[in-house]
Parts: sequence; C-alpha cells; structure tokens
Amino acid sequence: MRRRSKAPSQKTLKAKADSVCGKWFRASECACKGYKGHKCAGRIEWCHLKSRGILCVRHSPLNALPLCWKAHQYYTMHPDAFVAFVEAKYPGRWEALNARIQEAMQAHEKPDYSRWLEWYSQRNDCFTDWDNQGRAA
Repeated sequence: MRRRSKAPSQKTLKAKADSVCGKWFRASECACKGYKGHKCAGRIEWCHLKSRGILCVRHSPLNALPLCWKAHQYYTMHPDAFVAFVEAKYPGRWEALNARIQEAMQAHEKPDYSRWLEWYSQRNDCFTDWDNQGRAA
C-alpha cells in the first residue's frame, strides 16, 4: 500500500520561501545604483527594512531591497542613513510598511509561505512589482 505524502511543514515552507525570495533579490540590481555616487561593490544581498523576525512581512517586497554587500554593511551600521536613503529613493515606503505590519498584527495574521513561494516563482521581472500594501498579488 502506498503512503500518502505529508504536506510540507511550516519550517520547510519558510526555508523554501527564504531561498526563492533571496534568489529573486540577488538577481536584481543594487537599489543604491546612482544614489549619491554609489559604486556597486558586486555581490547583491537581500536587505530588510524591518527585521526578518517580523514574519508577516519577512518575504514582502515592501520590506526588502537588493543591496550590494558594501551598502548593506554600511546601512546596517548607520540606520539613520538607511532611513534617509529609503525615504529619498522610495517616498512613503516606511509608512506603508508600518501600516502593513500594524494591520497584520491587529488581525493576528500568520505568514502564508506557500503564497509567497508562488508569488516569487511567477516573477522574473526582479524588483519592479510591489504594491503599497506589501501583499502578494
């Protein structure tokens, strides 16, 4: 008799979503390109505006940017400069992200990793499609 395969665990889905999302951002151009004379240092990393620990927006494009390792390191050490950069390049993004987090917290929303996996796997237009709500389309 053939055994039924179990549905993947949340831990497995989260790891897969991390992998797909990370690849998507690493395939993008550095968001700092052309900003105040920034010269990209090469390797692109998946940078978060808010902590990855806030699971409701962990994989949301609203909460992430592709940054070269040098810019990522600099902005990690200089959070005020990072806030200024995001506001200059993406006006209103902090407010939209904070509103999305607040909405998810009030609704006790759990992360839907399957939905993000599907959303990222359908896109090959790196970093051009995020909505102001930060939800998968």
